[in-house]
Amino acid sequence: MMEQLAIYLLKSTVCITGFLAVYWCFLKNETFYRFNRYFLLTGLVTAALLPFYTYTFKVNTVTVAAVLPASNQTDVVETTTGLPLIYVFLIVVYALGIVFLGLRYFIGLNKLKSLIRKYGFTEMKGYRLVKTNDLKASFSVFNYILVNGSAETSEIEKKLIFEHELAHVKQFHWLDLLLSQLLCIFQWFNPLIWVYTYCIKQNHEFLADTAVLAKGNPVGLYRAALLNHSLGTPVFALSSSFAHYDKLKRVKMMTKAASAATKKLIVLVLLPLLAVFLWAFAKPIFVADPGGKASEIIAPVLRAAEVTAPRLSKHDAGPEILANTAAANRQKKRTATVKGEAKEVNMKPKQSAPTAAASAVLVYLDGQEIHYDINQIKSETIESIDVLKGTSATDVYGERGKNGVVLITSKKQL
Repeated sequence: MMEQLAIYLLKSTVCITGFLAVYWCFLKNETFYRFNRYFLLTGLVTAALLPFYTYTFKVNTVTVAAVLPASNQTDVVETTTGLPLIYVFLIVVYALGIVFLGLRYFIGLNKLKSLIRKYGFTEMKGYRLVKTNDLKASFSVFNYILVNGSAETSEIEKKLIFEHELAHVKQFHWLDLLLSQLLCIFQWFNPLIWVYTYCIKQNHEFLADTAVLAKGNPVGLYRAALLNHSLGTPVFALSSSFAHYDKLKRVKMMTKAASAATKKLIVLVLLPLLAVFLWAFAKPIFVADPGGKASEIIAPVLRAAEVTAPRLSKHDAGPEILANTAAANRQKKRTATVKGEAKEVNMKPKQSAPTAAASAVLVYLDGQEIHYDINQIKSETIESIDVLKGTSATDVYGERGKNGVVLITSKKQL
């Protein structure tokens, strides 16, 4: 479970990094704000869902079970150990971060609820208007618009601020913020997700500014209202505020010439990035090929190295316990019927593997020589099998390798 969570978070972080890099380098200063919103929103959805998908491809391989006699195959007793202390520590820290941010947003919602209950609201078409003097800044959250009714703000500014916040509500910007804040909770350790959320909020302000100017309000008057209106109170994380997020940048973007639509094609750079992402996290599916050429080469060598051993853990098995057991020489009996009479016949003892080191095939698992039954190694745990014969074996292992050497490499555990 811990491994799967770590892989998911890693994949999600890679997705966020790719989308943020494209936006920051190519789209941040362009004026197609609606397109940018959909691009950033797509990045959030991709980071949340794409890590659940893993591209797979088939690889033909040879399993130990396919090349050894079925009668001698035995199971391996799996042993499990507890999580290392460092893993437990990381899990606790990660969980505490989630709890802290979750409580923070829950407290923010309660404060908003108390504020609305205290001042009430006016039901309008598509939104609810709350007038309060407790806040120095007007903002919107969900379908609520909270405006500052202070006399210090002129009626013209109040009108422009209201239209700005109404644009946030009508364009459902809170949906983007809700998804981004959820990712922030579960990826609180990732600084890029916080930068990504900032970009989303900043683009929302560009969209709202454009909506206000589209109603015919003078650009100069609106810029003056923006510069005069300062943020004096922290606002709930899911809210959009009139004077928030780089006022000077917003003033500059109001008068910037429209960007060429062809610049939107830059997002196609994500296609090769996504292809690399899928390839990097691809998972092979090993398909057994018992009839292939590799089986013809490996089978005789493995059978020559076969010894019968008791059922042991793959972690605990050792040469002093498993080598040359008496069961390899035990006689078998069977019942045969000859002319209607049953009788017991002593079978010829099974030919066991030579016990002398000079006449046995050497078998190494991950660089360590093993003396127990190869069948105890589960096929799905094997990464590769290499066979050394002749001089290639004796040059490395000396006289002991004259009958061949089998090198088994197991799959690495994360």
